[in-house]
Amino acid sequence: MANDDLTKRIQAATAVACISLPGDTVLLIDSLSRQIDELSSRNASASTGEQMLAEAAIFQKGLNHLAALAKRDIGDNDV
Repeated sequence: MANDDLTKRIQAATAVACISLPGDTVLLIDSLSRQIDELSSRNASASTGEQMLAEAAIFQKGLNHLAALAKRDIGDNDV
């Protein structure tokens, strides 16, 4: 299933990220993976399109949070 492949890729990225990224960023990536897993198990009957839209919403929220973390890390006080 595409979701399983995506989850495995996120987990692999998290494993590598642990070496070079700040802890809060690694936690965010891990959280995204868990949210996708939970969504997949809750929405087993959802269509592929519905599942993709729900996953996209999770990723968008995560990327927005990641952008805020990055701004904070470079000293941007407009976070």
